[in-house]
Amino acid sequence: MTIRPATPADLRAIHDLHLSNWRAAYRALLPDATLEGEAARYLAARWGRGALRRDSVFVADDGGALAGFVALISAPEGHVYVDNLHVAPEARGRGLSRALMAMAARLAAARPVRLTVLDGNTQARAVYAGWGGSESPAYAAEFLGVRVQERQVDWPSGTALAQAVAERAP
Repeated sequence: MTIRPATPADLRAIHDLHLSNWRAAYRALLPDATLEGEAARYLAARWGRGALRRDSVFVADDGGALAGFVALISAPEGHVYVDNLHVAPEARGRGLSRALMAMAARLAAARPVRLTVLDGNTQARAVYAGWGGSESPAYAAEFLGVRVQERQVDWPSGTALAQAVAERAP
């Protein structure tokens, strides 16, 4: 398994994994019509031309097959925002989320790291808590045109996140 920067050739596989994971994880949280319609439209634009100019994206490459990815944004407020972290179902349990998040932590270095997660995504929330993330109270937000409850998860620095990821398995 290799963690490497994404290339334009990876974008279709990133899109497909992202959409598939959203449909599986959010089936009980969002209407089917949203997952089949708005999510597909949003992600087609999200992973279209320009995606790699906007974000730092790294993939877990398993012999030419995409096993996972992390997308990072350098926020104007000074933190690194983890926009997405996804691992293919068949690749789970092999430490890929930890490896991808460790890459995010290395890039963040001394800068704080932040992400948002749907309140009902308890599996992801448990992983982030296991890595020492500090979770905000739930707050109302709009996601794909649907009112949802989200939480913000913060780490004081990439260094702190790297240490937590190395020490704690989710």
